[in-house]
Amino acid sequence: AMRPLLPLLLLLGTVALAQPRDLSPASAQCLEHECFAVFWEPRPFSGASEGCERGGGHLMTVRSTVAEEAIALLLQNREGRLWLGLSLSPSLSCTEPSRRLRGFRWVTGDRSTDYTNWAPSGQRCGERCVTVSRELLWKEQRCEEAADGFLCQYRYGGSCPRLATQNGVPVTYATPFGALGAEFLALPPRSVAFIPNLGLELRCEDGDGAGPRWGRDTPGAWPCELGGGGCAGTCAEESGRPRCSCPEGAVLGPDGRGCRSPCEGAQCQHHCVVTNGSFVCMCAVGYQLAADGISCEDIDDCASEPGPCEQTCVNTKGGFECQCHSGYRMVDGHCQRLPLCWEAPCEQRCEELPDGYRCGCH
Repeated sequence: AMRPLLPLLLLLGTVALAQPRDLSPASAQCLEHECFAVFWEPRPFSGASEGCERGGGHLMTVRSTVAEEAIALLLQNREGRLWLGLSLSPSLSCTEPSRRLRGFRWVTGDRSTDYTNWAPSGQRCGERCVTVSRELLWKEQRCEEAADGFLCQYRYGGSCPRLATQNGVPVTYATPFGALGAEFLALPPRSVAFIPNLGLELRCEDGDGAGPRWGRDTPGAWPCELGGGGCAGTCAEESGRPRCSCPEGAVLGPDGRGCRSPCEGAQCQHHCVVTNGSFVCMCAVGYQLAADGISCEDIDDCASEPGPCEQTCVNTKGGFECQCHSGYRMVDGHCQRLPLCWEAPCEQRCEELPDGYRCGCH
């Protein structure tokens, strides 16, 4: 069961930002991995698609009631028809009403959906694109005609949370697709947060495997009252200045906010072990640490006195191998002498003698 969208999405008023042709959304909503936006600007289907792509997205796909709720929130009951990300497959001349998507496919190239909401109609020819209105019904329309606007969708690998503040410090956010507002719950990477009261401008940056985080070029914590100073660990004021600290076993990263293992980036050839806020390199059994403190050298196990083998010792990488002299064989880790007749060149019979062997015939 899908989670209801309404508690998760927040409708935002926007103003124009510096985008090509001053294109900015009238309203926008963001979840953890995607954002939706509505642009009220008359354009044909191709122009609408280009407008979404300029912001790094595509025309909206409506595959579930969750997306339908997003449209309802974005339109705010405003009249007008908006392009969706559906167009008729190039191989078809007319729609096919008996099929779920009527022969249309999403701009993402697929036909997968759990939801449709077509307005009643028979087969249509020449109307190769789809619009939606405040009634949420899908309607075929000629692609070259201008709709009243269009809906865009932007997908992201993760997002930054809304910055927690104290004392009502105002924060304004700007998204990479041109939306500006103060009530976002999640912000995609490359979004900017403006905090004029603290003289701060923060960016939502892709993290190093831990997901996007708020950051800035200047290292160190910003005031703890705003998003915990950006600290991955804890933020505290020391002598009137904010400072980040990390839990035991971790150290501050180069930005003075992130925490990392002391072994991160260590050049140890075999093993790295954290100790007292730093690290030491260790080697596997059969190796010893070289003078550079990071490389591992093979130990010549055969050089020890007494040697580890009864007869012949052959050193190997990380270990050794015991072998026996000629006339002996290895049995349960020990060299045992072979019978004289074992290697005798006799063709038929071999008889062992006190001082050797004797060959004979049948």
